[in-house]
Amino acid sequence: SPSSPVADLATSSGAFATSAVATISPKSGKKTWKKPEGKPKRPLSAYNIFFKEERARLVAEINGGGGGG
Repeated sequence: SPSSPVADLATSSGAFATSAVATISPKSGKKTWKKPEGKPKRPLSAYNIFFKEERARLVAEINGGGGGG
């Protein structure tokens, strides 16, 4: 019987499987997700990179100005 290529990928390679583990919290009964310990962090987005530089500039401007109150 013919099957779709997407179904073949999902079953054969496990491409759609997540590496996170879902557990149910005993207090609230909600599912919580735990990341695997060795998993690397996601890279910063372009906005995060821009704002990190912009924030440093603003902090230097505010602290360097010295003219408060």
